[in-house]
Order: sequence, then structure tokens, then C-alpha cells
Amino acid sequence: MTKSEKKSGKNTILIIVVLLVIAAAAVYFIFFRNGGLTGGSEKKNNTAETQKATEFSITPADEEDAALFTDSLVGVWTSYTEEGEPYTYSFEKDGSLHYQQEGKDSKEYTYSFEDGLLTVKDSKRTHVYQLSKDAVGMMARLHNGEWQNDFAIIAEDIPNFGGCVYIADGIMYLGDKCMCKNDALDDFDGKSLEGEWVGVVGDTVDFAADGSYTYIKNADTFKGSYAVDFKKNTLDITINGTTNAHDKDSWGISGRILHIGKQYYFKVL
Repeated sequence: MTKSEKKSGKNTILIIVVLLVIAAAAVYFIFFRNGGLTGGSEKKNNTAETQKATEFSITPADEEDAALFTDSLVGVWTSYTEEGEPYTYSFEKDGSLHYQQEGKDSKEYTYSFEDGLLTVKDSKRTHVYQLSKDAVGMMARLHNGEWQNDFAIIAEDIPNFGGCVYIADGIMYLGDKCMCKNDALDDFDGKSLEGEWVGVVGDTVDFAADGSYTYIKNADTFKGSYAVDFKKNTLDITINGTTNAHDKDSWGISGRILHIGKQYYFKVL
């Protein structure tokens, strides 16, 4: 092997190492940057209880569910990106769909619902969602990486498959995202943290009356405790012996919307 070839081989190895480091840093940033309900330390101290992979199956909704879905779909739906930026989907009666993220140009789509399938498309892409009650809680109980593979397998029979869709109590579970209908945003008085909340990416958190909480995302379960003071507007989240303190600027409840840092949740009624 020539000196030039050895040097080229070393450069290739160096590039691969750099790319792996960048990828690892990206994963750390995405999953642990908020340090809220997980404490930002899943891998360090094994606070997560990883469940066995769920056998993936979808039960299509019946005609009654289809009728309720059709009646509930039209209107404006609010949600947030993983960075905490608000956006809305507006489903119109004429089959048009408008996507608007705060501070950005709107995007125009069309939608149709037929034979239990919601089809959303623009000039470049098409997304098809199966109406099913399985949509509720689906993203919390499926392992990250595995659900993408499951969706790809289903796409062999349902081209452009993007997941399941269902509407329950003013919350739409659409593929890997959740949103709340605007006229249902005030259906909770916001005076209590107790109960179940669903995140905008389908994760769930249940705040119990005894001060404990259970957080589930992509089949990983985290357990901790919390202390809330509505007079002082403070929320303390404790997990694995570490407490993350939140003041009125980093958490809050407004109607059915709860935010902890940049993580947003809707109250499940």
C-alpha cells in the first residue's frame, strides 16, 4: 500500500468517526435537551423501563366511527412542533386544508376521506391515514425505529401510509402527531395538573394525586414525582434524585394546553 493510499484510508476513518460523533450529539440534543419529565438522563442511570415490542396490528374503525370522524374533522386544529412552535391545520368543508406555522408562509393541501382512509396531498406528496381507534396512544407504546419499519410494511398495501388517525374528545391523533380542536381548547379550567395528558408527538404523562407521575414515550416508561404550587406558579419535577425547577416563565397551563419547557401537552378529558 502506498503512502497516498494509507493517508486516504486514515482520512476516510477520520470522516466516519466525525460523522458518528455528530450523529450521537444530534440524538442527545433531540431526546435530552429539555431535561423535563425524563430528567435528561435516560441512558446514564436507567430510569427508563423499556417494554417489549408490541405486535403491530391495526383494527379499522367501523361505520359509526367514520361518521363521527367526518362530523368532527372540519375546523381549526392547534398543535406545536418539537421546538415548541405553534401551528394550525384548518380543514375546510370544500376539501382544502391549510397549514400555518407561526411566522412562516402557509402551505396548501387537499384532503379526502373515503373507505376509512384520510388522504392528504399537495403537489409533491401524498399521505394516507387509516381511521382506527389504535391511533390513540399508538406513538407512546411503539418503539422508535420499529414503528417506522411497521409503517413501511403497511405502505406496501396502502401506498403512502402515514399512520392512523382518530378523533376523541376534541383531540386528533394523526400519524406521529397530536392536535386539539380550537373550539375544545378551553374545555378544561387549568386549575389542576392531575390526570392524563397527551403530547404533541404522541407521548403521554399521567400526574397522580399522590404526587407521582408516569411518562411514556416510544415504549420507554419514566417514573418520578412532582410538586406544583399554583399560587407561586412553580412546578418541580423530580426524577432519579434530581429536581428540575420550573417557574412561570418555563411552564404553565392554559385551558387544555400544558407546557413544560418546549414540550406541549393536551389534557385528556
